[in-house]
Amino acid sequence: MANTRAPSTGEPYYLRNFLLLADTVLARDGALFTDEERARLDSVRALPLPARLLLLRLAGRREGWLRHSRLRYPEIPALDEALDVLEGAGWLERAPAAESPPEELAAGLTHEECLHLLRVAGQPLRGGAQAARRRLQALLREDCHTESFVQLGLWPADNSLLCALAGLDQWVRLHQHGLFRLLELLFFGNRHQDLRQFVVSELGLQRFETVKPGGEPDADGWIRSRVEAEELLEAGARLDRLQEELDELRRELKGWRRRLRLPPGPARRARDLLRAAWELATPAQLSHLPMPLRPQDGAAQLRRTRLRALLAGAALLERLGRPGAAAAWQRMALELGVEGRRRGETWLRLVVNLRHSGRLESAQAACQQALAEQPGPVIRRELEQRLGGARPLREPPVLRWSQLRHPGHAGGRTLLQADSGAALCVEELALARFAHDGWQGLHVENLLPRALVGLAAWNLIFAPVPGAFLHRFHAAPLDWGRPGFVERRAEEWRRLRTRLLRERHRAGVRERLHSKAGLQNPLVNWSVFQPGGEPSGHDPGLWRRGLELLLEVLPGRLLAELCEGLLREPSELGHGLPDLLLWRESGPGQPPEWQLVEVKGPGDRLFLAQRLWLDWLLERGLPVSLLLIEEEVVPRRSPADPVGA
Repeated sequence: MANTRAPSTGEPYYLRNFLLLADTVLARDGALFTDEERARLDSVRALPLPARLLLLRLAGRREGWLRHSRLRYPEIPALDEALDVLEGAGWLERAPAAESPPEELAAGLTHEECLHLLRVAGQPLRGGAQAARRRLQALLREDCHTESFVQLGLWPADNSLLCALAGLDQWVRLHQHGLFRLLELLFFGNRHQDLRQFVVSELGLQRFETVKPGGEPDADGWIRSRVEAEELLEAGARLDRLQEELDELRRELKGWRRRLRLPPGPARRARDLLRAAWELATPAQLSHLPMPLRPQDGAAQLRRTRLRALLAGAALLERLGRPGAAAAWQRMALELGVEGRRRGETWLRLVVNLRHSGRLESAQAACQQALAEQPGPVIRRELEQRLGGARPLREPPVLRWSQLRHPGHAGGRTLLQADSGAALCVEELALARFAHDGWQGLHVENLLPRALVGLAAWNLIFAPVPGAFLHRFHAAPLDWGRPGFVERRAEEWRRLRTRLLRERHRAGVRERLHSKAGLQNPLVNWSVFQPGGEPSGHDPGLWRRGLELLLEVLPGRLLAELCEGLLREPSELGHGLPDLLLWRESGPGQPPEWQLVEVKGPGDRLFLAQRLWLDWLLERGLPVSLLLIEEEVVPRRSPADPVGA
């Protein structure tokens, strides 16, 4: 089994891991750093141990001013001495200058402090902590509000937030914060992982497959230049802010109806957000971006980040009731190269918006263009339905039960009352009633089929394809879910398909279930196979028996189709499979009787992905049915009815 932990040297793990990260990046991408930056990173080793530890702790915090009272680390008892060393070495500054922008310092306030200042300014107090902080920062950019805070004695006249509330706290700001973000980006190959990834690995919460980077010598040089890396970091940070503000505006518009006039405040914010989305996307520059060398290199990530801003603006235009403008933005995103599942979804939204704006012929033409690109099965079916040429889907046999509704709820889900009086969700109730007829079963939904494919295709998923692996913390290749994933592993796919068609795959799946246990895989949820995992109280032995059953009863040719579908479209086809796997043991030497059941409770209905999976299973002759559990209605007794009648 692969071991992903760094060898212990007596230093705290996060210090060892940072040095590993820095050494790896400088050896591979040292040309992207200036001589001064390399010397600055080398100087970390010369700092006293407490100062080194504090430096890395601060590098893991948000950028900007931090409150001294919030810096508490048990391994750094002499905090002020470490701060003095780092300040003397030029790594940080303390006590913000009087001219520091108040809105920048407001990021260090607590939620309660933000609400207090908003209350003083007469502002509404809706939303969570981030919304309150952003609203306060926007107010503090306006001189009139800052003046009112000063007059009320809540803000010093010199605009320093240092003593705005209590007058006792100190502030600390780390310099070179961008240098640490650049190191993380170059090491991990994405903006989503950071130094905390080392922590979960060190604690044994996650373990990873060992993969040697393969291909040409420059396969790991996924960033072309320092400018490209900095553009990617800046664009990603701007996109994050944009998404947060869009989410806040959507929540505010939740009760708004399009036939009503948009209030002035939200209208102004909507205009500002549309402008920000357009400026971030910069469509004119997008067309001149260099074409990516690989699906996950820096140019590809930068292009996707800018296109996501364009699509976010289109979604806001839809919400504002402007389908024509939304369609124009979506058309532009398609022309500029939006890819993968997002491309199919964009085609679908374009068709819908063209129809809503009365351009029916354009909508028909867009449908045909989208279908010519052969999108995933769910998007393809929706487009075919709009063209009127979709074939009827096969309908499974239907079972109908009725059960009393329980007054409680579980996470918004309807609960039904079992014969014992217990409150059960529809899947639990179905398993309990099938058990009366001798069936064993699991609420597998997508877990077991995905795990079976993940174990069967393990070597393909972790094949050393150029640019797919940059470090030792990959739960999946960098191009997972991207167009061409299978084609870039054509030889591995040929070998896997041959084994499946020749029915020679079962021993390999069983061996990996044990030898790879716990290693991250994008299709395998190990918790169901291990004691103490999720769902709570599950039986790992029963889940292993369920996996073994699928391995036995599914022919290799069918598993080959399943593998190809999930490897090409993991996000689109990775959900919608039937809820229950049931089996009933037969006599000695006889294969078990088995079936798949999709369960729907009161008021629930099949969504498209589920209908497509049922059609696929029925076409291949597999035993699958649909169970509809309806609410049992107890007739009211008339007052005239005799008691006990």
